[in-house]
Amino acid sequence: MVYDLRGKLEKKFGNEFSDPTDMKSRRKDEEDRARDFAKDDAERVASMDHYFKKVTDKDADKAKADRLRKKIEYVILKNKNLNLADEDVQVTHHLMDVGENYYDKVGNRSGVVRWGFDHDHHIWWIKRKVGLVEWYKNPAQFQTLTKVDLITLSRAPYVDDKPCGRGYLFFERLQGEVARGFPSMHTAESIVSSAKGVRDPRTNKRMKIVSWPPTDKEKIILLVKKIPNGILKTMHLWAYDETLGQAVIVCDGDVSFRLIDPIDLLNLDQENLEALVMT
Repeated sequence: MVYDLRGKLEKKFGNEFSDPTDMKSRRKDEEDRARDFAKDDAERVASMDHYFKKVTDKDADKAKADRLRKKIEYVILKNKNLNLADEDVQVTHHLMDVGENYYDKVGNRSGVVRWGFDHDHHIWWIKRKVGLVEWYKNPAQFQTLTKVDLITLSRAPYVDDKPCGRGYLFFERLQGEVARGFPSMHTAESIVSSAKGVRDPRTNKRMKIVSWPPTDKEKIILLVKKIPNGILKTMHLWAYDETLGQAVIVCDGDVSFRLIDPIDLLNLDQENLEALVMT
């Protein structure tokens, strides 16, 4: 019986034990390796292309575009005054959809910088360290905040130019609720969950994650046209007032305007925008 030791070693270790004089087998092995390498490389490239390729659904994209168009048309129709006989009458307000963001899913725990009541909008506003300005139309909406958030809110600077108005009355009520431990005001509860794979090195117990539920803030904001057309041509300066958390614009005759939210800039006409940019 003939035992092909060379063939066994070639199958196991490749060309290391092959016959150096057998050039035909060597070329065949090299061609096989090159073919396998090209195949693996093509599969790797195809996998990467598939990973980074944006999967698009034409029907879904079209449906999304239609929904957006209808939403815009609805906002325009809702704010169009059909009783205007004079086409030159200036629009006094718009509606703004603030859109969705991360803090619609979880509560914002970044802290409160300023808050107050806007008598033009008839609405409360809260400016936090992170995120968009929050708007609340009714006092009941504040009951979706946690006790910790309401205590932080009561200690933050409050802005209101009418001390006997609706906004300031709620501010005083909140101060009393915080001082007495919220006897009549409902509050939201914090959400506590276990952190997977994270343990306290001292106690070896699983760490806890504390989060807040999202608040019932307004999604549609009324934008009041505070600045008349073309008046910023007489503007002297504009700056950001960190004390009040507002942008201040000063014009001739000691006329000044204050903007709480950057979205208020949407109400400026072209002349005012150009004047603001050039200053």
